[in-house]
Order: sequence, then C-alpha cells, then structure tokens
Amino acid sequence: MHIDQIDAFIAAGLKEDVGTGDVTCLACIPHARNRARLLVKDEGILAGMEIAERILKP
Repeated sequence: MHIDQIDAFIAAGLKEDVGTGDVTCLACIPHARNRARLLVKDEGILAGMEIAERILKP
C-alpha cells in the first residue's frame, strides 16, 4: 500500500468518528485509554504494523 493510500485510509476512518465519536467504542469502553502487550506463543506473521504505527503516532 502506498503511503498516500494509507493516510487516506486513516483519514477516512477518523472522519467517520468525528462529532459524536465512535458509538460502539463509547458504549463498550467509555473514555478509556490503555496499553496492550502482545504475547506470542509461536511463530507467526504480524500484519498491519505500518498502518498501526501511523494511526497511533502522537
């Protein structure tokens, strides 16, 4: 995926939640901010890191 496509994908997702916010997330996890740790028990493939890093960058 080209960087412009990634940025457009991220922008579209964020635009969808502008205003009242992501109703599903607000209903499930109201105003939560947290961390996660990935525990890997076997070899595998982790996909989507480039997109995740761009979404989560400060």
